[in-house]
Amino acid sequence: MQSHFDNTPQLIIRRISLAILLMASFLYASVSIAQPTYTMQTAIVDDCEGKLTDSENGPETGQYDHNEDYTFTVCVDGATEIIIAFNFFSSEETYDILSVYDGPNTGSPLLAMLTGSIQPPPVLVATSGCVTFHFTSDDNIVAAGWDLDWSVEIVDPVPPTLQVMSVLDCPMPSVTFQFDTPVDCDQMIAGNFTILGPGGPSIAQINPLDCMSGELGQLFEVIFSAPLANPGTYRLLFNGAIQDACGEWHDVGANVVFELTNCPFNVEIQLVDDACAGDCGSVHAEIIGDAGVAYSFAWGHTPLNQSDVDVCTNVAMLLSVTVTDPVSLVTASAQYMYTPRPNPVILNPIQDTVCSSMGDHFYQSSLPGGRYYSNIIPEWLQVEGRYQFWRHSWTGPVNVDIVTYVAPNGCEAYDTVVVLPVDPGSIEAACLNAPDFAVNGGNPAGGIWQGPHIAPNGVFSPVATGSFVVNYTAPNGCIAYKRVNVSDGIVMPDVDTLCSSQEFDLVASPYGGNWSGPAVVNSIAGRVRPWQVAPNQTYTYIYTLEGCSDTMDIFIQELWAGDDQALCDADTFLMLPQPGNWSGPGTYIPALNAFDVSALGPGEYDYTISAFGCTDVFRLYILSPWANLYEPVSYCQEDMWIDIDDITSFDPNWGVFTGPSVVELGDDVWYFNPLIAGPGVHNIVFEALGCKDSFDITVEDYAVIPDYSFCELSPAQLLTANPPGGTWSGAGFLDGASGLFDPQLLPPGLHPIFYTAPSGCMSTDTIEIILREEVSINGVAQIYCFTDTVINVIIAPLGGTFYINGVPSAPSFNPSLLGTGTHELFYTRGSGPCASDERIFFSVTTPITGVVSPPDSICYGENAVIEADASGGIGSLTASWDQGLGFGFSHIVNPVSNTLYTVTIRDGCSEPYTGSSFLFVHQPFDIDVVNGPAVCYDDTSFIEIIPPIPGQYAVFWQLDSIIENTYLEGQPGIYQAEVLELFSGCMQTYDLAISGPPPLSANFTVIPNKSCVDIIDNTVQIIDLSTGYTEGWIDFGDGTGPMPYVQGEVIAHDYTQIGEFTISLLLTNELGCMDSLTRKVCVDNRVVMYVPNVFSPNGDGENDVVKIEAYGLGDVLWTVFGRFGEKIFEANTLDATWDGTHRGQPLDPNVFVIHVVYTDQATGASGERISTVTLIR
Repeated sequence: MQSHFDNTPQLIIRRISLAILLMASFLYASVSIAQPTYTMQTAIVDDCEGKLTDSENGPETGQYDHNEDYTFTVCVDGATEIIIAFNFFSSEETYDILSVYDGPNTGSPLLAMLTGSIQPPPVLVATSGCVTFHFTSDDNIVAAGWDLDWSVEIVDPVPPTLQVMSVLDCPMPSVTFQFDTPVDCDQMIAGNFTILGPGGPSIAQINPLDCMSGELGQLFEVIFSAPLANPGTYRLLFNGAIQDACGEWHDVGANVVFELTNCPFNVEIQLVDDACAGDCGSVHAEIIGDAGVAYSFAWGHTPLNQSDVDVCTNVAMLLSVTVTDPVSLVTASAQYMYTPRPNPVILNPIQDTVCSSMGDHFYQSSLPGGRYYSNIIPEWLQVEGRYQFWRHSWTGPVNVDIVTYVAPNGCEAYDTVVVLPVDPGSIEAACLNAPDFAVNGGNPAGGIWQGPHIAPNGVFSPVATGSFVVNYTAPNGCIAYKRVNVSDGIVMPDVDTLCSSQEFDLVASPYGGNWSGPAVVNSIAGRVRPWQVAPNQTYTYIYTLEGCSDTMDIFIQELWAGDDQALCDADTFLMLPQPGNWSGPGTYIPALNAFDVSALGPGEYDYTISAFGCTDVFRLYILSPWANLYEPVSYCQEDMWIDIDDITSFDPNWGVFTGPSVVELGDDVWYFNPLIAGPGVHNIVFEALGCKDSFDITVEDYAVIPDYSFCELSPAQLLTANPPGGTWSGAGFLDGASGLFDPQLLPPGLHPIFYTAPSGCMSTDTIEIILREEVSINGVAQIYCFTDTVINVIIAPLGGTFYINGVPSAPSFNPSLLGTGTHELFYTRGSGPCASDERIFFSVTTPITGVVSPPDSICYGENAVIEADASGGIGSLTASWDQGLGFGFSHIVNPVSNTLYTVTIRDGCSEPYTGSSFLFVHQPFDIDVVNGPAVCYDDTSFIEIIPPIPGQYAVFWQLDSIIENTYLEGQPGIYQAEVLELFSGCMQTYDLAISGPPPLSANFTVIPNKSCVDIIDNTVQIIDLSTGYTEGWIDFGDGTGPMPYVQGEVIAHDYTQIGEFTISLLLTNELGCMDSLTRKVCVDNRVVMYVPNVFSPNGDGENDVVKIEAYGLGDVLWTVFGRFGEKIFEANTLDATWDGTHRGQPLDPNVFVIHVVYTDQATGASGERISTVTLIR
């Protein structure tokens, strides 16, 4: 949570005001020279830093005077801030006032009005470039005044601009330039200037023209190492420094562009591509000293106005061109003898139309060494130029073929061949007198046969032996010949065994028949390939002529030397596939069944095995595998899938290539991928037969382009990359060859740039053009309480550097970590022309500090006072204690154990103060007690206290007079002892007893509490008032005997006799101690009589008779009288009853009178009672 106070600015800053953001110890600005010191006066100064004190003209040293009225102004050109830090301020409050204005006079906006004693002293910031101090005092009290320091923040000076002052002509050995504002002459040196333009010019010297060394100037001359002689655009760059108003140096740059358009230039005609005579070649007009303008071209052989033109001619031609600069109208001319490549001539072309029966033709050319190509010339005859007409024997009726001869210079000659087909068929044979037969061949059909024994239709009659030549004349007029052999029998070849590994032609006589049998591959030639059948077997072969045939058996003898082998020339031994009689180059080693071929070089070698009269051969190829680049190669990473066959020659052609990103795509087609391989030198290995050769392919790394970013107002810059020497392209480049880039040509944002290294590889990057934006600091109050919280500062835009008190920091702060006082927040973003910054100040109030009661100790059960006192913070302070105490700065506490009391003091804003007070509680101590023997109460015994630590305790017995002793003698009872712990001062009180039962006292009272009871209410109760007994007996004195006397029970006894009795109580305790008590009680007689007033003698068992109940009577006589006084019934005992009869007869219901005469049982005194009774029937 952010804790702060938002105070409205006040015109007068008074003593103890919390609205001031000030800190006397905060210092600003630094320069290399000592700052000037001024006393208060009326003056205007322009120092970038200084000290201002009061006038010190007062009555005492260090005071200002009465009735002062001074105005002191500081104005600094280019100052964005003037920071005023007061070290102290004290004046007569309200009456002596220092007013501070943000401007050059007292009419400027008021920053503050300072009066009184201000703590902490203020820090003020003026942003107008001037600050004015106005001080007035009255004639009353003076004070110590003030002491302040000021410093400034200066805006970066505006870079100068350049202007060309010379009249430009070509060539230019020097050019005069001028700055728009004066520049230190020491900056006018060759090292601060660069010239860019055609031909790579350089600067030899800079001559200042309007200043002496150490002064300022604007005009200077640039002398070039060689005169500028090439037309085009030139740019002069200045990279130096200028001073601001405070003497601080700032790096600046400037540049100016100028054109040279009237420079002489040359032109050359360069051959681009020559051609064979009659075809078109091309040439290019190369301008030397190209000004980059749209030149015009006037060629002698074509009207085209362009630098590249075709040349079409059969013979050598002298070419000419004139080039004109359209700006300066300067011209340049050149000539070039163009000679086309000669065309070859076929010296012996085939004339007209020929027949396919014609013999082979061998071409000859005026430019030998080339190749002849046509539809029927096989590759192996192209160099020889052999044309075989018979290859047209079985094609169409007319065959047209174009023969193309390509000479070594690439030029061509042609011959058209027209061939008519004719085919007489193959040689034939017949037995003598065999039936006539039609010969084969005769294509195209429809022709005529001629010759011995043959009819025109081709039927031959074998009537005579011999070898007869016949011919066939085709309809197209072509004639072809063949032979027919006739014999009177067949002579078979003298062969009975063939080797399985050797091809063999069976030749019988006459020749011309047809062979058939296993493995015969050519029936006319009788060609047998024995390896096509199972060896070591006999096979039958048939030779057939027209009219006869013959057979023969041939055994196929197995013998196989094995497959052809290939070895590397580094190998030593040729291991033979099987034992046998071997022959061949090298030394045979029987133990290994191998040849030592280490002395043989690369080549082809035959090895023969002989057995059974057969031989077989396998061929050994000794190879020296190699792979060579046609020329060193280098690729860019964006190149993909390079066919290795296109860049290397290698042998043998069936080897394997391995290396980074080398893959085989198809049979023996190998590719290298630079993108996958990545940058570096990659070794590609070619391997065949275990032998290896290798070559290197270089993949260029992307150029290293620094991270470039420029302000949108920055001057042109030279960009660099590694490797150097490449060219740049992309928007914003003024010169791609030098890398001159002008940020002002592009809008803010990211823009692609391209760098092509000398290797031709292009790298792409982005360059950032930064929008100049004014920075701001927000979200900061003027005052913060001293609290442990994070205040997040809002800075905009992001991307700059944030400082707290001059230290780079994140845009947040903790007031408690910064501490009490005034603090500076400074945010800067960008550099050079894009630089922007803001500075604000805030203060942190003093923290809450306090003290609490120091640690103390108390005795168990005692009270203590804990207190806290605090200062600082802001506003009123409140204290809150833990341990359930609550609010208040002091409390009375009564802890029962050691307790830490913590108080938290708050002001509702600042970081709370927390303090603690520790109370040590001396715990109760235990004592041992020695008791004497228990005695009866009237006897004496003793008690003794044994403290826990001898000598560390004192015992005080609380009697009528205090006795200090651990030993006490007395009667049994409870005695109070105070035990003092000498080392803690704590005292404990004990109630201790001398052993013995409590005092034994027999005592009771009788209820009812009167002198006598009567015989009717004859119960007495004994209320126990005795103490100290354990058992007892009580005797009521009426002869009933003693009974147990139980403590706490109420004892009741009924007296049945009249008289005076003694109640005796005897008590004992556990020690046998005894006590007794007697009390007198009398029992009087009491007469009580009950006479019924109604009865019903009906035999129901209820009130059937009259019976008198009485107590305490002696003699008794009771009589029943009738209504008229007659005696109805009489008895002298109370046991008698009247049943309502008289003389045996029931009486009628009526009221009767009963008269009772008696004597008192105790006294004998006489008495009577008269009552009535009602008889009910």
